[in-house]
Amino acid sequence: HAWSGCPGDEPPAGDPDFSFDVNVSGDGNMYVMTAGFSPDATDGYDDGLDVYAPPAPPPPAFDAALGWGGDRYYTQILNGSVDDLVEHVYDIQLSYGTDNLITLEWDNTGWSDLMSSCILEDSFGGGMFSVDMLTATSLELTNPAFNLLKLRVTPSAPEPPPPSLDFAVSLDVTGEGNVYPLTAGFSPDATDGYDD
Repeated sequence: HAWSGCPGDEPPAGDPDFSFDVNVSGDGNMYVMTAGFSPDATDGYDDGLDVYAPPAPPPPAFDAALGWGGDRYYTQILNGSVDDLVEHVYDIQLSYGTDNLITLEWDNTGWSDLMSSCILEDSFGGGMFSVDMLTATSLELTNPAFNLLKLRVTPSAPEPPPPSLDFAVSLDVTGEGNVYPLTAGFSPDATDGYDD
């Protein structure tokens, strides 16, 4: 039957299924915010996948959270589907501590295989800054006016696995009145040694 999300069913191949972290530091504290996509998730709160963030403390105190659908999250995984490979825009909500310094850092290893685009920008449409997170790995903010950032993520479908090699070449070698049949090839069921 078609994939229905029933226990034991596997989601269709090619649906985005990944998460990534952005570490936000300020005033000696750090919050890890996790965003991503899964065929098992909805675009709302999913128990066991998403983690709500508490309300922000009163200023001046450092705080950071992902914003999605009017709620605050430390982790928000959205529905991943090959039918929805469009830009999704998270908010990153920030409160500055007394030193007015916030640093965002991320390890983007392998991200370009998962996303066609990942941009971190100001809430003014990127007029003040726009960072390509697929190439850069950090952003330092020193202006408390930048208390709402936009995280623009466009997932891409995973590459299908390469097709399995499965072929054989046979030839007969004849010499001194004898015929020797030789066969060489590749099969996903074979090893690199002798197979019975």
